[in-house]
Amino acid sequence: MTLCISWIRKVTSQVEELVIATDSRLRSAGAWDANPKIFPLPRNDSFIAFAGDTNYAYPMIAQLINAVKNHPKSKQRFQDLAFFKGFVVRCFNDLLEFRSDLVEGHVIPDAQFILGGYSWKYGKYFLWTIHYDSHIDAFTHRPATYWRGIDGERKIIFLGDYVDEAKEELIKILRERNKISEGGLDYEPFEILCKMLKSNEDKPNIGGAPQMLKVYRHINTVPFAVKWSINGNERITLFGRPLQTPEKINHPLIDPQIMSITNYGQSSM
Repeated sequence: MTLCISWIRKVTSQVEELVIATDSRLRSAGAWDANPKIFPLPRNDSFIAFAGDTNYAYPMIAQLINAVKNHPKSKQRFQDLAFFKGFVVRCFNDLLEFRSDLVEGHVIPDAQFILGGYSWKYGKYFLWTIHYDSHIDAFTHRPATYWRGIDGERKIIFLGDYVDEAKEELIKILRERNKISEGGLDYEPFEILCKMLKSNEDKPNIGGAPQMLKVYRHINTVPFAVKWSINGNERITLFGRPLQTPEKINHPLIDPQIMSITNYGQSSM
């Protein structure tokens, strides 16, 4: 159970970043609020994130990472991201062949993924959802599309729970800032995720600290640490996990309260 949002952030008219952010809650016997849901891939130009059943998602992502490491053409990016998505879909579908003794109701995989990154071949960012299509009995992909009817370009994917509410909140905040009809996206989707996590009493499927990662055009993925209040104490988290003293942050740190970013080398508090 997840709320996952990925979008292309407009830094300037000429500079863009690809951002992915999610909550950190997994549910089984109860809620567990310190779990990674974003996974940078060994290629360094891309990530994968998930929503849905972790019984499918976690082993599939783990085996995808192993497959990339074992495939030099993919790991070293000779296989461009635009074609790598096919590698991912084939990997997931191959894994389905080895299921057996399925419990009733678990035949159709209840897991969805966001795959995104930067293509050196086409010189742009790509975003796809990867989902199971019962009509073809296999995983397939669907590309993100730009919003229509505005001046400017906005590309965004919502995945998981409370998606309709998150979309409504995004429209509301863009309207309040006079950005509804023109311009790109900044950190508004991240602000919405944080807002929903802070008031999640009626949203049991999401929780924990937000986690965030960026992909840059220089073909690097950079995880961001997040400053977050946990049980009344301000903590620094990374991929949802509160860091322990004396851990050091080797990544940029974002403070959602004031939407500021500080550089490397901060204390974990």
